[in-house]
Amino acid sequence: MLVNANVYNARTRAYEALTVFLDSGSQPSFITASAVYRLGLSVSNRQSITLVTLGGHTSSEASGIVDTRFKDMCGEEFYLSLFVNDVLTAPQSTAALGRKDREFLASLGINDNMLCGDAQLLTPDILIGMDHY
Repeated sequence: MLVNANVYNARTRAYEALTVFLDSGSQPSFITASAVYRLGLSVSNRQSITLVTLGGHTSSEASGIVDTRFKDMCGEEFYLSLFVNDVLTAPQSTAALGRKDREFLASLGINDNMLCGDAQLLTPDILIGMDHY
């Protein structure tokens, strides 16, 4: 599932909306190296990590950890520690939402600026896996 999330940009000292992929098939969570640079975040704990992907393929690569500040829809801040990776996933398609879908989501307090748009192909900046899901 793709959602927008407000993430703190250390360069501008403001929150900005980034595309987040909620992935129940992934154990760790990641942020792209380009998002880390764009947000002015500091990478720590550089290490080699081993990833097991679909089909049982394994690969080891250098990574680091970034403490990333988010703001939820109630205005509360929280932090997630994310591994840095160049590519998280292939571009993902968003769902086309009809009027009834939008009305239902609005009844739950979910407004259009939280959604990623209708029938678009988006490349996520952040992937949230089961470690934070």
